[in-house]
Amino acid sequence: HGSDVYEAVHGISEFPFRRRVINCLTRVFCISDNGAEHIRKKYGAKNVEVSRLGSREPRSVPGSGNGVATIVSCSSINSIKRVSRIFDVVNLLAKENPGDSIEWVHIGSGPLEESLRLYIQQRAESNLVVTLKGFMGNDDVHGFYEQNYVDCFINLSTSEGVPVSIMEAMSYGIPVVATRVGGVPEIVESGAGILVDVDATLSDVSQAVLNLLKKSRDGSARAAARRVWMQKYNAAKNYRDFANTLASL
Repeated sequence: HGSDVYEAVHGISEFPFRRRVINCLTRVFCISDNGAEHIRKKYGAKNVEVSRLGSREPRSVPGSGNGVATIVSCSSINSIKRVSRIFDVVNLLAKENPGDSIEWVHIGSGPLEESLRLYIQQRAESNLVVTLKGFMGNDDVHGFYEQNYVDCFINLSTSEGVPVSIMEAMSYGIPVVATRVGGVPEIVESGAGILVDVDATLSDVSQAVLNLLKKSRDGSARAAARRVWMQKYNAAKNYRDFANTLASL
């Protein structure tokens, strides 16, 4: 998926025994073109195939918002996910648009949660409402999207495979701002969002969010997000295809 594909996450040059293991396998499945190509080039593997993950079909999708710009993120709170940087981005957005009401909701917990809460308390702008939901089960995550209109999803990780959190958001027609890492460009495509560099400035990312909020409101980015999900990340199709491939080996 991600940390089991990319050596840089662990600060190593090569996974131990990987070359030997790959030669013993009938097939190696990756969830992204990027991951598959990495393994082919790095380890000389010829038995690699892409089998994408997916998320379930939404039961319902909220029709419209309430005038508040709602931005959501969903991940563990750790150094790789850079959730504090997401706060810095939305806080800058609030500071530069003092007449707008902005809400940021983060779903997920992790080792840096308490320090993040303190960081937010000390810095949050008055027109920014922050809600840290903590850990939520998958059904509850879907329930949140079914009951709340979200304008934009954001992910600023330094390393990823293809996040299921992005798939889930896009299934509800939510466009995405995300870092250009791993297989993320394969899902944030065709007008479904905006990609930013890992080292992009806070100002650049904040501007990307602002631009996407405008596209989200006119409906074009929302339609594109939903279309990409339908074509590439629908679990009902992807997992059936994967099962059929396994059965045919």
